Amino acid sequence: MVLDIDDVVGRMTLALKSAVGADVPVARGYAATKARAVTHYADLIASAYAAGAIDDEAMKRELAEIEHMTRRFTQNTRGLAGATAEKAAREVVGVLFGAIRLSLGLAGSPMPAGLTERG
Repeated sequence: MVLDIDDVVGRMTLALKSAVGADVPVARGYAATKARAVTHYADLIASAYAAGAIDDEAMKRELAEIEHMTRRFTQNTRGLAGATAEKAAREVVGVLFGAIRLSLGLAGSPMPAGLTERG
């Protein structure tokens, strides 16, 4: 199972723009690198869960880490701060968790409780 990294990063960018109502510098530099890194990590975790390499409890911890990484990413993105960064983080977490749900569904894997409660 592989997430389409470019597609997910593109949807993350759109979510950020939607949250702040303006262009956010995610297409290059630090923000682009971090967005790709978070997406690769989400792909790794989804693949491990689908393969049975991690259980529900470990998946719950990893989802919390993905959420934390995403919040740090939005807080460190130039042009975002405070409530706007929090709103953007919620939008981007929703994109990532939606991509994970889709990839697990396509793999025929059950949805972990931590994923159905978030995003």
